[in-house]
Amino acid sequence: MDATINEILSLIQSKNRCLVRLMEVTQQLIALSAEEMLESAPNGVNTRPNAPIDLYDRERTSTVKTLELIDREITHQISLIDGDTKKNTNFAPIQREMDRSEQLLNSIFGADDVVFQKISVIQRDLAKEIAENRKSREVLAKFRSQQNSPSGEEVDTTL
Repeated sequence: MDATINEILSLIQSKNRCLVRLMEVTQQLIALSAEEMLESAPNGVNTRPNAPIDLYDRERTSTVKTLELIDREITHQISLIDGDTKKNTNFAPIQREMDRSEQLLNSIFGADDVVFQKISVIQRDLAKEIAENRKSREVLAKFRSQQNSPSGEEVDTTL
């Protein structure tokens, strides 16, 4: 095999290793319960840089940038292949690695859907909790305003 073809194969294999790592990180996040994801996010605001969702986001961003660089280099290497090499080269090993890339990407997309659904549920639950807290505060404020009633009646505070 031509050196350029070997380089392309090596790059695609590197890409697949990155995709495997991304899938592992995604699965680790999926394995966490909502409470575990939120325990490092007091009051629903994530203030800690090592919270699971932040670690996931940083790893994902880093991996996507690496994948972009690899894809750019693959494109460059392909442009270096001359016509005779394209006609006379067995591309089966490259095709196998590209098929593996496609399978990994499809798995990652499916896992991403699970992550996004999980985050959506957490957001919905937090919004519900915030609404309940607001309602409780409104009821408490209303009760307090009735306690200071101008009619002169005293409220029984022995409860």
